[in-house]
Parts: sequence; structure tokens; C-alpha cells
Amino acid sequence: MTVSQEKKKRSSSARVSRRSSGIKRFSRNILLSVNIILAAALVLAYLSVYINPSATAIPSLFGLAYPYLVAANIVMALIWLIFRKWYGLISLFLIAVGFGHLCTISSGSPTMAPRSIMTSR
Repeated sequence: MTVSQEKKKRSSSARVSRRSSGIKRFSRNILLSVNIILAAALVLAYLSVYINPSATAIPSLFGLAYPYLVAANIVMALIWLIFRKWYGLISLFLIAVGFGHLCTISSGSPTMAPRSIMTSR
């Protein structure tokens, strides 16, 4: 093999590895963006208990979607666990923060009604 053939071989393999690393980086960024959006939606679902729906109805809609948001955050944490990235801690941390809310929802009967932050007059 001549020197020019070896250079061509190396340059083509370098292009393939650069292309695959670009795809990996792009997919990781997409997954991270989805994870952050789901985390923000979960925070809004946690806040929906404290915000009066007559003041603004948007957080109450996130509160209705709470079980689905928790499930989606668990799936995201598992995906990050498979890829061995620490980004899964975002979802796990938020689920741990709202564990009391999760227990209240799963039991079906709230022990204590939270006070609203916004009150209507």
C-alpha cells in the first residue's frame, strides 16, 4: 500500500467517526432538551396544587397530567441510565422532591389541603 492510499483510508475513517460523533451529540442534545422540558412541566404540576385555578388555569392543566409527567420523567431517567450519563439525576431529583405529592396522589385522599399562593377576591 502506498502512502497516499493509507492517507485516504485514514481520512475516510476519520470522516465516519466525526459524523457519528456529530449524530451522537445531536441526539444527546435533543434528549437533554426533552428532559428539561419534562422537568419544567413536572415543576408546574407540583406548583398547581398551590395556585388558585381562577387566577390562572395553565398550572392546573399540568396538575391533571401529573401521573403522565412522572412516568415520562422515569422513562427519561432510565434512558439516561442506559447511556450512562448523569443527566438522569435531573428527573430523579425532581421526582424525589415531589415524593410527598406522589404519595398524596397515589393514596387518593389528601391528608392536608395546601393553602393557595394566589387568592381570588
